[in-house]
Amino acid sequence: MKKILPLILLSLICVFIPAAMAAPSLEIALSPEPQFNQVWSNGTYQTNLTLQNFNLSQIDLTGYTGVPNQLIYEIVVTWSGKGGYDFGNKTTGYSYQPITHTISYSDSISSDSISFDLFLDQDFTEYEVQPYEKSKVTIDIRTYIQMSDGVKGPLVASKSQAWNIVDDPKVSYLEGKFSDMRGEILAATGVSKLNSLNREKYLSILENMNSNMIQGNYIAAQDIWKDYDDDERTNLLLALVRASDLQSDELDRLEDVETQLTIAERDLESLQDEYDVLETTYVALSNTYHKVNAELDAAKRNLSTAITAIFLSSILFYFIGQRGLIKRVQ
Repeated sequence: MKKILPLILLSLICVFIPAAMAAPSLEIALSPEPQFNQVWSNGTYQTNLTLQNFNLSQIDLTGYTGVPNQLIYEIVVTWSGKGGYDFGNKTTGYSYQPITHTISYSDSISSDSISFDLFLDQDFTEYEVQPYEKSKVTIDIRTYIQMSDGVKGPLVASKSQAWNIVDDPKVSYLEGKFSDMRGEILAATGVSKLNSLNREKYLSILENMNSNMIQGNYIAAQDIWKDYDDDERTNLLLALVRASDLQSDELDRLEDVETQLTIAERDLESLQDEYDVLETTYVALSNTYHKVNAELDAAKRNLSTAITAIFLSSILFYFIGQRGLIKRVQ
C-alpha cells in the first residue's frame, strides 16, 4: 500500500495542475443553434458569451494603479462576401468590402457570461451577393479588465468565430444546379457504350449532393456543385459528346443499310414484275400448247380415220375389181 500511494498522489497532481493553470477562454454559442455552421439571413440569434477559467489572481496587473472594477467585452460583428472564377487550371478570387458593427458591453468582474441578440437583417440581394458566391458573419470578441480609475486593463481572453450565411435564393439556385447535375449524370451513366466512364464516381457525386440538400447542408452542397462544375462536368459532357458521335456514326450506318434495303426492295419489285410477265407468258404458252396439242390429236384422229377409210375403200375397190374380172373371164 505504501508503494501505491505515491503513484496516486502523482496522478492527482497531474490532473489538477493543468486545470488550475488553464488560461481564460471565451466560448460563443448561438440560439437557435446553427446547423452545419449556417445562419439564415433575416434571422435573429441570441448570442451567449461565456468566460471560462477566469481567475483574477492569475492576471498580471503590473503597471496598473487602479484595482479591477469590471469586465469589458468589445465585440466586432463583420459581414463579408467572396467569390471566384476558374480559368482552366487557374482560379481568381475577389472579396466584397466588409461591413462591420462594433458594440461594447460591461459586466461585473465576478460575472462569467453575457448575452446579446445578433440580427441578420439583410439578405444577399441587399449586399448584391450572388447565390453562387459566399458570405459569412464573424464575431470577434476581446475581453478586458476595466480598472477603477477608468483605464483599460489587460486583455483577459479573445475569440473569433464565423458562420456561413444562407438564404432562400441560394437554396433555389442549388436546387436548380442539382437538377442540372442529375440530368447530366443520369444521361451519361445511362449510355451503355461509354465503357470508360466511371459511373460509380459520378453517381456518388450525385448522391452526395442530394444527401446534403436533404439535410440542409447547403454550403457543402455548394462546394460539391462547384467541384463538379469546375472539374468533372467537362469530362462528363465530353463523354456525352463521344457517345453522341458514336450514335451518329451508328445512325449513318443504319441509314446506309436502310438505303441498301430500299434499293433491294425496288429490285425485288422489279423482279416480281418480271416474274409476273414471265408467268403470264408461260400461262399463255401453256394454253397455246394445250390447244395445239388438242388440235394435233384431233388431226391425228382425223388422219387415222381417213387412212382407215382409204384403206377400206381400197380393199373394197379391190374386191369389186376382182369380182368384175371374174365375171368377164366367165
